[in-house]
Amino acid sequence: MKRRAALAAGACAVVLALGTSIASAEGTVRIDQHDGSIQTYGNSVIRLAGDTVRVFSPDNQDTLIISHAACSYVGEIQRCLPYRIALRRNHADHPIGFDHGTVYLNLGSTAESLPRSSAQIPPNGIVVFLRTARGTSIAVHGTIDKVTP
Repeated sequence: MKRRAALAAGACAVVLALGTSIASAEGTVRIDQHDGSIQTYGNSVIRLAGDTVRVFSPDNQDTLIISHAACSYVGEIQRCLPYRIALRRNHADHPIGFDHGTVYLNLGSTAESLPRSSAQIPPNGIVVFLRTARGTSIAVHGTIDKVTP
């Protein structure tokens, strides 16, 4: 079980490795490992389809998949709880155990303040906070490239 969790955390870092492609959407992913190491990956592609957020590596080899539900609104910001996190690699999903997390979406046309914060989420913006079962923190923020019902 420890090996699987370590592989999942390591895979999370690899999924977001930077490539040379330029995407129309921009996002940044920060991974804080429980051992204190930090990785930051920019230029990720973020897409939303129904209740699923997908964060693509620039070379489209790997995808971090975050399925969410139990959504409510805080002003214009939609706040949702994730129920499934997985890494898609080589056409197979590998579940990642997690402790808790929140997905914030601003699908409006103006910037909105994040609840209880001075930080703002831009139009079509997303902010995700996740904590894995092994203590790794994952933060995603950026603009959604494509919104599909």
